[in-house]
Amino acid sequence: MPKALPLDCQFIEFLLSRSDPFLIRYASLTHAQNWRTRVRKQHLPHWQELEFHDPDALEAQINEFVVLTFGSGRLPMLRRRYATERHRQSKSTQAIELDSDLIQRLQQLKTEQQHRNLSDTVRWLTEQLDRGE
Repeated sequence: MPKALPLDCQFIEFLLSRSDPFLIRYASLTHAQNWRTRVRKQHLPHWQELEFHDPDALEAQINEFVVLTFGSGRLPMLRRRYATERHRQSKSTQAIELDSDLIQRLQQLKTEQQHRNLSDTVRWLTEQLDRGE
C-alpha cells in the first residue's frame, strides 16, 4: 500500500481551495470564506515556518486541526481526494533539479510573497524579470 502523502501546507492549500458547498457539507461551516481567511491569516504563516524547522510537529498540528474542523472520520476521505488532486497535478508538471540553497531561497520568497506553492513563486520571479525589475 502506498505511503500517505504528508499533512503539510500544500494539504492545507488543497483544503482552502475546496468549494463552499464542499466545506459546508464536510466541515459544517456556515461561512466558508471567513474560515479560509482566518486559516490563511492565523494558521498558515506559523505552519509555513514549521514546515522547514519541524515537519513532524507540523504534521501533528495539521492532523489535529483537520480532525477538529472536519472530524476524524473525514481524514481518510480528505487524504484520498488530496492524493487524487496531486496525481492530476503531477501529470501536468515537470520535475527540475535545484540545489538545496536555491530551494531554501525559493521557500523564503514563497513565504514572503505569500504564494501557494513554489510554482507560483517561480512564475512571480519570471514576471519580475519580464518587467525588468
